[in-house]
Amino acid sequence: LYGRRWTAPAPATGLSGAAQAAFFVDRFYEWTIARPGRLLADAFAAFDRGGIDGTVNASARLTGGVATVTRRLQTGFVRSYALAVLAGAVLVTVLFLGGTVGR
Repeated sequence: LYGRRWTAPAPATGLSGAAQAAFFVDRFYEWTIARPGRLLADAFAAFDRGGIDGTVNASARLTGGVATVTRRLQTGFVRSYALAVLAGAVLVTVLFLGGTVGR
């Protein structure tokens, strides 16, 4: 205050230094719990993005592709549907009478 300069306190050593560093509990926790936990969480996040999301997106694309192809079959005309049912019935009858099914 009256011309005396401020000086930094001497660094704590020994037991007082360990006490000021909280006996290194924070450092121990960081290296044994927090960092491995973060690594595990990052691995699960990468698996979720690549594996799970990739599977879901692929199934959505597959469904969209199948819908694009099969929507041409949906004409809205009853006669087309009746013809398809008749063709299926004839095919099943031919297969049963031909002996290829039910042996």
